[in-house]
Amino acid sequence: MLLTALVLLQTFRDPIPLDFLSLEQANRLNGRRVTVTLLIDTPAYCDGERTIVGGADRPDEVTRGVILRGERYDVDEGEWITVTGTLRVISHGAAVVNGTVVPGWTEIRVEE
Repeated sequence: MLLTALVLLQTFRDPIPLDFLSLEQANRLNGRRVTVTLLIDTPAYCDGERTIVGGADRPDEVTRGVILRGERYDVDEGEWITVTGTLRVISHGAAVVNGTVVPGWTEIRVEE
């Protein structure tokens, strides 16, 4: 128990490498405010109010990304970003999009 508390304290003090955060670790941090680093591996998507960027695909098939406030054109693929925000673990159900079945997936997201 003490070891777990020390690990969590260290986690909150240093940026967490979101690229390598396991689903188990993310579930323990779900809903908490954290600081993470992420190597951007997807084009930034801006919708006017926020900017969404993602990390590289991992073997565990869990997507990892961050949502930044505002339109951010200063973030590019191949760059490292450090973000402080609320970590969320989201299980998306399967859906049909334009007649194509999209299977469900799990996402680890940090919302600035």
